[in-house]
Amino acid sequence: MKIGIIADIHSNLPCLRAVLESIPPVELLLCAGDMIDRYYAPDEVFDLLEQYHVQSIQGNHEDGIFAYYHVQKNGAPTQRVLKCIVSAPEKLEIQLNGKRLLMVHGSPWNYRKEYLYPESDKLPLLAALGFDFVILGHTHVPMVKNLSGVTIINPGSCGQPMLSDPRPSYALLDSETGEASIQYLSVYLPEEQLRYYYPLR
Repeated sequence: MKIGIIADIHSNLPCLRAVLESIPPVELLLCAGDMIDRYYAPDEVFDLLEQYHVQSIQGNHEDGIFAYYHVQKNGAPTQRVLKCIVSAPEKLEIQLNGKRLLMVHGSPWNYRKEYLYPESDKLPLLAALGFDFVILGHTHVPMVKNLSGVTIINPGSCGQPMLSDPRPSYALLDSETGEASIQYLSVYLPEEQLRYYYPLR
């Protein structure tokens, strides 16, 4: 099965749209959490995820929206946003023709809070969980690693890239061959959109 993987959208609608339009034909689209918060289009983001039939899980920003959401800055969350958050699971386990896939935002031991970077000494522990593929988010750092038979994938962020590369990223996975890769996208937006989504301070 060919799978497209995104994470950490953070309500960045134009980047999400550009990434989804750039992903080649796949049979399954996954999002590893943090769909909302930080930017200004949560309803439209959920509309787009629904349009593309993306299976999503909660991240720490979905969890924190009830306690820390900046209503004055972003406006009150709509009932649609709250319903989408509540309906998203904390983790996702999928059977893929005899292979097992796990998707969590942070780590299998702390779904929302723990960061597993490419250099983390906890990555080898993922092999003991019995999954062929483990998908992570949260760090905004792209990663593809194969350790003791488990392929570990973090697609990076399609809404708020970090490190020295400002390009949105996503991952592609072929579950039959086990091949996984990170893809980067150069996004060019009209000035009026840039000013709306990234207003000058």
